[in-house]
Amino acid sequence: MLRSRPEKLWLCVALVGLVAVSPQVASAVQADDSPRTAARYQEIPGEFDGKPPGGFRSWADLLAAQKELDTAADALVRVAPRDHYGSLVVSVERNTIDLYWKGEMSAKDRRLIDAARGKVAVSIKSAEFSAAEIEGAMASIERDLARNGTPVSRISPRPDAKGVIVSVDGETAGVASLPVIANSRVHVSVDRGPRMRPAVIEVPGKTDREHDVPLYWGGALYNVAGGSCSTGFGIDYNGQGIKRILTAGHCGENGTAVSIAQSGGNQAEVGSIQSKIPNYDIALIDIPSDGRVYTGSSDSTTSAPVLGAVGTHVGDYVCTDGAMFGQRCSIQITQTDVRVQMNGGPMIQHMSIGKRSNNLPAIHAGDSGGPVLQPQYVPKFGVYAKGIISGGLHAVPCWDGAPDSQCYNEVSFQPVVNALTAYDSSILTSG
Repeated sequence: MLRSRPEKLWLCVALVGLVAVSPQVASAVQADDSPRTAARYQEIPGEFDGKPPGGFRSWADLLAAQKELDTAADALVRVAPRDHYGSLVVSVERNTIDLYWKGEMSAKDRRLIDAARGKVAVSIKSAEFSAAEIEGAMASIERDLARNGTPVSRISPRPDAKGVIVSVDGETAGVASLPVIANSRVHVSVDRGPRMRPAVIEVPGKTDREHDVPLYWGGALYNVAGGSCSTGFGIDYNGQGIKRILTAGHCGENGTAVSIAQSGGNQAEVGSIQSKIPNYDIALIDIPSDGRVYTGSSDSTTSAPVLGAVGTHVGDYVCTDGAMFGQRCSIQITQTDVRVQMNGGPMIQHMSIGKRSNNLPAIHAGDSGGPVLQPQYVPKFGVYAKGIISGGLHAVPCWDGAPDSQCYNEVSFQPVVNALTAYDSSILTSG
């Protein structure tokens, strides 16, 4: 998310693992075998809040169990027919998946479900509406409320497939009685909720921030005219062997120049924003990327290999990894397939929303475009790509003296599997 900030020292706090400037770093085109590159390959775990839930001995054990559940959940979503599939909730605490299903399950569908779930326990629950019905209702609600000027902040499917929640940035009086809601084919409830704020930070002039080098990694800071954002995950674009890196679409228009700080603090233009998809809030940067992301604190030099991409499901635990705030974990997914309003622009589709525990900040302004990931510690250390940070909800106090309006307890992001499909691309992996 982009945001404005005074030009103070805390602005120089870098990404999840932005590389610390070193006298050994001569330029941004340094060879892969340089001392600085070697330092970047240290691997450390992310930051979690307290003990893991569900009786797990460690967060590593919880995440290993979640990876097994997510793999099965992805397979279930692929095989479930849209006229029966309602929704899906992962519960790593109970080691099960709740699959909401409309109508009777045929013998054929049951065989498909059994094959997809493997050894994972799946609890079949009744869905009042199918995902297709809910998606159609959400589209109608978005269209009609936009026409009458209702200040909608988000339109969310209920995780139990019982209907839709419309959140309004202002008074809710009279909204529920509007024809598109009162006459909707699915149940619609109305509540109050703020609009998502872009996690972009406005930068007045040049800064001397730490910098990344080719091949570029996810979670690094980059600058555009008037602001700074974070890099996401590297991809093989269009299956043509062309390496690009994902970021947030609101960070710039197509053709916007992208620069990265050099060792002396000067900015060097390295590429530009391309192939923006506004209703997904994603874009590409045409710079050579690699299958790694920075890890740890915002001034870290450590990194981790990307092991692949997995879907995002309600109940998952994830980490954010933006350039301004570093790696922050203990964030649980509360909603998926949400339509989100951001600063008066078009509704962004298919977003996921996660909330950090203990009302702590999940993202900081400047994290827009950065990775949302799922760490893995066993059997092999690395991370799985989950999403690209878009913005934040519910401002909370920052840790670094920044204004509270720059940190958010909830993060909104585009699942990376949607981005890969949109660009007909695959995630870059490493290690």
